[in-house]
Amino acid sequence: MSIDYQQMLEMIMDALGYATLVDEKCHVIYMSKKYYEEILGLSREETIGKHIYDIVPDSRIPAILESGRNSWGEYYYFPQTGEDTFANRFPLYAGGELKGLFAEAIIYSFDDVIQMNALVHALKQENSALKKELLNSQKKNWSLDSIVGQSDAQQAAKNLVKKFADSNLSILITGETGTGKEIYANAIHYMSNRCDRPYVKINCAAIPGELLESELFGYERGAFTGASEKGKIGKFEYANGGTILLDEIGEMPLFLQSKLLRVLQDKCVERVGGVKTIPLDVRIICSTNQDLEARVREGKFRSDLYYRINTVEIKIPPLRERMEDIEPLSRFFIERINRENGVFITGLQKAALGLLEEYQWEGNVRELEHVLQRACVAAGAGELTVRDFDFLLERILRRSAMAESIDMVGSLQERTAKVEREEIIKALVRTNGNKTKTAQLLGIDRTALYQKIKKYDIKL
Repeated sequence: MSIDYQQMLEMIMDALGYATLVDEKCHVIYMSKKYYEEILGLSREETIGKHIYDIVPDSRIPAILESGRNSWGEYYYFPQTGEDTFANRFPLYAGGELKGLFAEAIIYSFDDVIQMNALVHALKQENSALKKELLNSQKKNWSLDSIVGQSDAQQAAKNLVKKFADSNLSILITGETGTGKEIYANAIHYMSNRCDRPYVKINCAAIPGELLESELFGYERGAFTGASEKGKIGKFEYANGGTILLDEIGEMPLFLQSKLLRVLQDKCVERVGGVKTIPLDVRIICSTNQDLEARVREGKFRSDLYYRINTVEIKIPPLRERMEDIEPLSRFFIERINRENGVFITGLQKAALGLLEEYQWEGNVRELEHVLQRACVAAGAGELTVRDFDFLLERILRRSAMAESIDMVGSLQERTAKVEREEIIKALVRTNGNKTKTAQLLGIDRTALYQKIKKYDIKL
C-alpha cells in the first residue's frame, strides 16, 4: 500500500494541536485544524498560501525565520481567545539552505502557569539543598582529616595544604606512584574558596598527545577530520571559575607545554581551529611522579612552564620513609574493606604489623591497601596474623634476592648477615611470630634469638 505523505503530514500537524508550517518566504504551507478553526476562526482555504502576517499580524515567525535560529518556550498571548501560550519555533534547512519554519504552541491557563512556576521554584530549592548537602559531604570526605598518617613528613605536607589551599597559587604535587597525590589535590580544592565551583581532572599520560590538545582546549566544528559537527568544550572551559588537576603533567608533549604556558600567562584559551579567545579564571594543580627538574635538564620539559606551575611544591613522601603511618593506614583500610566486602576483621596482630613494617612498599599506600584487601577477604574474620600475609613474605625474599644479585659487592660478613636475617624472618612467619618456637626451629636459644632480632632490627 502506497503512503500518502501529504495526508500523513496533515495528520501529524492536526495531532500537535496548534502548529504552523511556512516556507522560506513566510507563506503558510499548512496550519493545524485546531489552530485555524478554534483560535483564528478561519477555514483551511483561508490560510494555505497566505503570508503569515495576513493571518496573524503580530506573529514572531518572520523574525525567527530571518535569524535562522531555534526559539524555545517563548511566551505568546492569543488576543483572539485571551489565552497564554509558550511557542517553539524551528527554522528548517535542506542542503545548508533555509527552506522554511515549523512552529508549535502549547496553551496553558494562567493558573496552570502559576502552578508550574511554583513547581519549578520548589524543584530549584530542592536541587540547591541537595547540592549543598553533596558539597558538605565532599568537604568532609576530602578534608585533611581524610589523609591518614601522623608522621612528621605527612604533617609537613598537610601544613602546606593548610597554608595555600585557599589561595589562587599554582600548586605542584610530587611523589611516587601510589603515595596519594590525588587525595591531596582533592583536599586543596575542597578547602579552597572555589569548592562549590567545577573541579576537573585529566590524566595527561592516559591520552595520546594529538588528542590531549582537543581534550584540554576544545575544538571548533570542522577543526579536523572526525571532529564533531557541534565542536567540543575543552577541560579548561569546563573548569572555568573552579579548579583543574593536570595529573602526570611530566608526560605532556613539548608542543602542548608551549600552549599550556600561553594559557596560564594570558588567562584565556582558544579552541583548536578557532580564533575566539575565551577568558579563564582557573586554579591550576599539577601532579607528577617524575623528577621535573631532571626532565628540564634533559630538554623534555620546559623550564618556564616548570617554574610557572611550581609556585608551591608539596612533596608526598614514600611509605617506606614513614613506616609509623602503616598502623593507622592499616586500621583505616581494614574498616573500609570490612564495609565494602562484608568481612569482619578486628585488627592486626603485633607480629603481622611487624611483617608489614619489614616490607619496602615500592607501590606505596596503594600497594598496602591491595595487600590488606587480599588478606582480609581471605581471612574473613578475626585478627590478621602473619600467616595471612604469607604471600607478602615471598615478595620480601624475592626482592631481597634481586637486590643482592644487583649488588654483589660487599664483604662475606655482610652477605652472611643478610642471609641470617632472612632466615630468622622466614622462621618467625612460620611460627606466627612465636619467639620460643622460632628459636627451636633455628636451633638457638631464646636469648640469642632476641639478640639477633635486635641486631637486625626485625619488627616481627
